[in-house]
Amino acid sequence: MKTSFRRYFLILVGFSSSFPALSQTDTVPAAATPSSFPEVIVTANRLQVPVNQVGSSMTVITAQDIQRKQAKTVLEALQGVPGIDAPRSGPLGQVSSIFLRGANSDHTLVLLDGVPLNDPLSTARLYTGLDQISVENVDRIEIVRGPQSPLYGSNALGGVIHILTKKGGKGTQGSLLFERGEYRTFRGVASFSDGDEKGYLSLSAERLDSEGFSAADKNLGNSEVDGHENNSASLRFGGSFLPDWGLDGILRFNESRTEFDDFGGAFGDDPDRLGKGRQFMARGDSQLDLLEGSWEAVLTASYFVNWRGDDDGFNDPSDPTTDGYGFRHGTFDSSVAQLGFQNNLKLLPEETLVVGLQVQQEWGRTEEESSYAIGFPVVTGVGFNPLTVQTSTTDTLSAYLESRTALERSLFFTLGGRVDEFTTYGAHFTYRGTASYLLSDLGTKFKATYGTGFKTPSLYQLYSVYGNLALLPEQSVGWDLGIEQSFLQDQLQAGATYFNNDFTNLIFFASLPGPPYGQYVNQIEARTWGAETFISISPLEGLWAKVVYTYTETKALDPNTGEFAPFLRRPWHKAGLDLTYRQGKADLGICFRYVGQRKDYNYPSTLLMPEHLVVNLTASYQVDEHLKLYGRTENLLNEIYEEIYGYGTSGLSVAVGAQISL
Repeated sequence: MKTSFRRYFLILVGFSSSFPALSQTDTVPAAATPSSFPEVIVTANRLQVPVNQVGSSMTVITAQDIQRKQAKTVLEALQGVPGIDAPRSGPLGQVSSIFLRGANSDHTLVLLDGVPLNDPLSTARLYTGLDQISVENVDRIEIVRGPQSPLYGSNALGGVIHILTKKGGKGTQGSLLFERGEYRTFRGVASFSDGDEKGYLSLSAERLDSEGFSAADKNLGNSEVDGHENNSASLRFGGSFLPDWGLDGILRFNESRTEFDDFGGAFGDDPDRLGKGRQFMARGDSQLDLLEGSWEAVLTASYFVNWRGDDDGFNDPSDPTTDGYGFRHGTFDSSVAQLGFQNNLKLLPEETLVVGLQVQQEWGRTEEESSYAIGFPVVTGVGFNPLTVQTSTTDTLSAYLESRTALERSLFFTLGGRVDEFTTYGAHFTYRGTASYLLSDLGTKFKATYGTGFKTPSLYQLYSVYGNLALLPEQSVGWDLGIEQSFLQDQLQAGATYFNNDFTNLIFFASLPGPPYGQYVNQIEARTWGAETFISISPLEGLWAKVVYTYTETKALDPNTGEFAPFLRRPWHKAGLDLTYRQGKADLGICFRYVGQRKDYNYPSTLLMPEHLVVNLTASYQVDEHLKLYGRTENLLNEIYEEIYGYGTSGLSVAVGAQISL
């Protein structure tokens, strides 16, 4: 039955991909979808630009989309977005990856209200905590694909994921949400907001607790469950206190406790491996309008600190049944501080100039010690790695400029560049250009982008025992071509994009014959290319359907063999179908997610992971103006699959909840 069902699903997706189209704004008319697509996007150009004028390939997930999908975390909200692969190594709270257009996970810059979350102390300067960011106070998530370093600097080789939180609305509002689901999962949220024409305030707090299931796949003999606890709170406030002057402030705190296994696969269980984390973010903006609105000056200061460890640190005590007599203990603390000054200049009605300066400092400190068994499981001795303490910093001074030109309300260009001066290896220059052309009478939009990106080595890659101060930034050159077409007064929209990215100087870990037995070096070259397509249609009042399909090819040079091979965990084919029906106070939805074959690591070689199809159901009913009931069924077909080889996934599960509006 599953095989037949999957065959019909793929036939439907293939039919949808035959429509004429190209780009990827994923814009859906408000009449057709349960949520209204925002009229402007800020991430693509660092200022508010109408969606239909943007040349970049992008997707916007609104708060209504998140609520309809009943996502709990940002990672869940990103599932099904064209061009994104987001595998997670087990249940809630486990390490997650983001592969944008086939690029490495550290090639995606993650922003929260403009603050970079990528951890400079992680092995590759990536961010793995999207599954620990709650969505209750999220206003929208903007995903911009392709190199974005000219506007955002390091890590934006593959693109940017920008999470934007809510401001207080008009009047006083408040709500309480309670949810209970499989694996003894509980979610509770309290939110409050207030606002008028002078100021606003938004406050939310959330608790997420799940007993979970084994991170190492239970189908391979693992049985110990790995739970997750997460508490978060956020505050946003601001307003226009003078006619031409406004302030905006954001505070956010998150703490988590997650149980891990040693590895995926048989015998991967570990009953006492534990990780704790805390994150704190603060950001303040001051906006000043000058020259009768022709000059907007924005001064921004932000600080993000990531504590991985707390009192107990990353703790894996000695356990003869799983670790021999070895243990690991460590704390990993890092922070990123930024000060920015951006000027948006309206030189002419058709010409806008964005000019900015930015100073950034990254700091990190590690404390780690471990022991290990020799000859386990027949222990003949115990080795010991003594306590090591490492502190490191790096500073960056950046200047960027982008010119935006709009001609006859149909032709739009941007051209920009950026210079970053680093304390470790000098200056680096990136550039980018975009173009879009609207044929309003025909409902057609053509678009194209070309640009470069880069990623600085992490503090770990530079200063750890395996570090290399001679490392150069990783670099990319990317371009795409697209078209969008609307029909039947926007009741049917279709689009597709062809993309190509070339990477050089990619960093990898090279083995050495003697201590420290390895070092990070620049050697790998890679290329990713493919196509993203979508169709959205509203055939009947209250009924909305959307189909997406992504084809991705990757090719990376293996420096050990001198041969090219695909990147791991990137499926060649991905597809999705979302159906939503609204009737009166009730909403019903069904979601199909298909992931095709992809290669993964199986020590000491690789293997081909099978395809899988996951089906989710959602339903909600607005009882009255104060009470909403909802429920969902995940993995309706009880598909047995793995996102990452050796790591478990959820079987059929059910969750129910209620939201009370005050």
